[in-house]
Amino acid sequence: SIRCAAAVATAFPDEVSEIALNLASQSMEMIINGADAESTYALMIAISTFAKCMPSDNFVDFVNELMNLVKQYPETSTYQGLRLIALHIGEPFSEFLPLFVPYLIEVATQSIDAEVRPESASVQTSDYLTVFMPGSYKMEFRNEQMSEIANALESLADYAEATKAGFAPFFEDAYNTAESSKGNIYELQIRIAAVKLFLALT
Repeated sequence: SIRCAAAVATAFPDEVSEIALNLASQSMEMIINGADAESTYALMIAISTFAKCMPSDNFVDFVNELMNLVKQYPETSTYQGLRLIALHIGEPFSEFLPLFVPYLIEVATQSIDAEVRPESASVQTSDYLTVFMPGSYKMEFRNEQMSEIANALESLADYAEATKAGFAPFFEDAYNTAESSKGNIYELQIRIAAVKLFLALT
């Protein structure tokens, strides 16, 4: 399996280097073909492991291939594996930031959907964050949307940390995003992610 191959690559990077590009490409095909969220996470971590094993020429080719995918599907910029690759490449990765940083800022600053209901109204509580209000009412937020915002903030922080000065063109927008998000009174993970971004920028 890909996970087993990634474990071998971690232990024996030199022995895997010649087939690392092929393994990484196969992993990307699995993601494109509809892997679920948990599998996608594991595959992206594996891809970042294979990338570290590649000869330099193969690595450049793969990064270009990977960024073509990100250009088509900017949501992949939130995947942990891609953020690890950015940290591995460092400041030169900044040339790719225009492909997806505007998307991440848009996600992080989206208007939060909220519904006010009577306390007695029942919903699927696992899907919603509930805040009780005076007067026997409650305000409900979609957990999925809160997670999207927090992930976008964390991703911006990782790319800012990885690219250092290369992140400068996006500094003001990202800083303003961190400032506004750390004041979110409803979701702790958003505040934590906003502080992480703020620290990465300063």
